[in-house]
Amino acid sequence: MTSFFLDRTDLLLKSYRMNMPLSITITYSLLLFAIITFSMHKRKEGLALVILTLIVGSIWGAISPFSSLFALAGFIIITMTHTKRTTMNLTMHMAFIAWCAALYFHWIPGFHNWQVLKEVYAGPESTAFTMYANLDKPLIFCALSFGWVQVFGNHQSFRPRMLLLSASGLVGMLFLAWGLGAIRPEPTLPAWWWIFALNNLFLTCTTEEALFRGYLQQGLCTKAGPWPAIAIASLLFGLSHYHGGSLLIAFASLAGIFYGIAFQYSSRLWVAILFHFLFNLNHLLVFTYPSATM
Repeated sequence: MTSFFLDRTDLLLKSYRMNMPLSITITYSLLLFAIITFSMHKRKEGLALVILTLIVGSIWGAISPFSSLFALAGFIIITMTHTKRTTMNLTMHMAFIAWCAALYFHWIPGFHNWQVLKEVYAGPESTAFTMYANLDKPLIFCALSFGWVQVFGNHQSFRPRMLLLSASGLVGMLFLAWGLGAIRPEPTLPAWWWIFALNNLFLTCTTEEALFRGYLQQGLCTKAGPWPAIAIASLLFGLSHYHGGSLLIAFASLAGIFYGIAFQYSSRLWVAILFHFLFNLNHLLVFTYPSATM
């Protein structure tokens, strides 16, 4: 088993040295700084960093000019959702949701997302895993942070018992997946855990929780109440994982309910992000990832 990890660590380090030119480093660093800046509620500075990311990405070929213009359109659309005209408001929200879907599902050509990991293994009993660092998807979080400040939650309540329920449910999900044979215990620390953690926290969990909990769930809550909003947002979250088949849709929907509870009863987006991230990280470090070999 030791040679298994040493061989893959050496291959991974060689891959980083060959496939990570300066242009990629700077482009992703700017995007990361933009996400952190928006998280600190600095809207103007965050927007400036996004624009700089798109300019640098366009110059070095990571992002096409058309994709850059499409990305900026979302920032304009979300600011137009604050109009008091009901019809206009609804139209802009629908347009923004369509914009989010296009970036979320990578439908817009011209974003050359970096393949960070290619067919690596967390452990001997884990299946192969490939991961991309997305340039398009995180722009959803940036746009919401810029034009929909309520995405971070209203900070009006904090109910520890409901948060404990959410955390317990997520732990239970891992054991349920074990019981169903989808994963098996395999405590491990793969060489690429840190790149997984950075990518998962800043480019995946932050974006998904902002979209499904901070925007969709919170918006639906004002119309339908908390539990219907949690259910609908969680189902949409599950369906967004359609590429993994029906079992993944079901598990993602169930996980979405617990993330939704964390957001609803903490009134803070960062709590939902933390729960989502820790769930994924524990899956990687304690169990086979992404699934177990047959």
